[in-house]
Amino acid sequence: MIRTVYYNIIFLLLVNFSLEYEYPEDNTLDYGNLNVKQQIMNLQAAQRSINKKNEDVSDAKYSKPNIKNIPPQLKEDYKHVDNWPTSSKKLGAVSAVALDVYKNVVVFHRGDRIWNAETFDAQNVFKQRTLGPIKENTIITFDRDQGNIINEWGSNLFYMPHGLHINGNYYYITDVALHQVFRFDIKNSTRRPDLVLGDPFKPSMTSKTFCKPTSVVQLENGDFFVADGYCNARIIKFNFKGEKILEWGRNSFSGEISNGPEPPNNFAIPHALTLVPSKELLCVADRENGRIQCFYWSDGKFYSQYHSKIVGDRVFSVDYANDSLFVVNGPEDVRNRDVAGYIFDMNSGEVSGKFGTFLDPHDIAVTPDGREIYVGDLSPDNTGSRIHKYLLNGIKPTITREGDLINTIPTTKLPMRRGETALIVGSIVLLFAVFTVGIAILISKRKRRGKKIVGHLKFPWERADSKKLFYNEYNQFEKIPQNDDSTSDNQNEFA
Repeated sequence: MIRTVYYNIIFLLLVNFSLEYEYPEDNTLDYGNLNVKQQIMNLQAAQRSINKKNEDVSDAKYSKPNIKNIPPQLKEDYKHVDNWPTSSKKLGAVSAVALDVYKNVVVFHRGDRIWNAETFDAQNVFKQRTLGPIKENTIITFDRDQGNIINEWGSNLFYMPHGLHINGNYYYITDVALHQVFRFDIKNSTRRPDLVLGDPFKPSMTSKTFCKPTSVVQLENGDFFVADGYCNARIIKFNFKGEKILEWGRNSFSGEISNGPEPPNNFAIPHALTLVPSKELLCVADRENGRIQCFYWSDGKFYSQYHSKIVGDRVFSVDYANDSLFVVNGPEDVRNRDVAGYIFDMNSGEVSGKFGTFLDPHDIAVTPDGREIYVGDLSPDNTGSRIHKYLLNGIKPTITREGDLINTIPTTKLPMRRGETALIVGSIVLLFAVFTVGIAILISKRKRRGKKIVGHLKFPWERADSKKLFYNEYNQFEKIPQNDDSTSDNQNEFA
């Protein structure tokens, strides 16, 4: 018996080891299996209609898009929600909008701070440090139903707000004046970040320094990406501790000017980031190249890109939902091109829809079901609003009050990392082993004393009165009425 217990313990420890070991997954695209012609065709398809520096694409190695295929009028299934938010709070230029863990709408705005030609010098150094940080709260949380203010913070922290990303308790923030990336665990503090990357007011380009970083997005395993943005034109991947994993990207504004389309991995201001979990992709709003570039988030290899003359040559922000990329473009000196929101179908690559009209849209957030869209604008509309809400078909979704609109401090944590999981599994195995050994010792002692090991529990069909059960006409068992002398059959369940 003891030997059997030991074998079980060894077996469980081996199972624990196999659970702890992380088998490598090969998510890379094997270009070696593609012939050269196929590689060229894939690249040409991905680059179709992209030509920032020369509108004449006759020299490109692909045919011009067929204008007849461009739909004369796009579907506009999203309707603007008037009088949202209800709060009369005056916001500065809204640089970012995001959804918290409860799907409340969180806005990052610049207060009285204005970004103009006098804000930075030729070396990208912030020239207005003497103004000090923005004195008012720069992060405002609205309930997405009525638009009432739930919470606000961020005073005397930031100089020129830009990006905001939320994952559980963690708020990732970029400040282009400070050239820094911040992470706040708001369950612990909204005054002291738990991670800071970059040197304050010092534009640079190292593994932990930036020049006007624009955006951040985090994976569920804690790794995160930074778009380092206006000067360095690169994407950097970090682990949760802020240690660099990899980087890629080249500045479109550097080197020789090309008459052809911008190749993949070139950025003219990587301005916003979003994730496509179903394909494990990181997608980047390549602002001045007017396109969305998507890469495998595991190794940064190029996957595809999305561009359309309908959208134009400037794309400021992007978000993902339901196999679609939702984007907002920006002002251009082009007639008959609306500054608006557009929807790319990721499967066809075509623009499938449109929503809203804006002045200077800067960021977009979409609910995971794709039914609600929120757009932050640098400039106020005719009602003075800089934040806009759109509903699919104008239908108001059902919102659960439990947590969705009331709570502002999330309680969810990141998924357990591999080491934590192994520790818990190992602890369970150890407790089970101790329990098993204890039972084995107890059984051994009882055997030596010649005692029964355990009483036998009699099931209904083993009892003396089991013959008094019969199957009735309703296919159910029922008990036949007993005589008084039948009580002698009643006995303890344990023999």
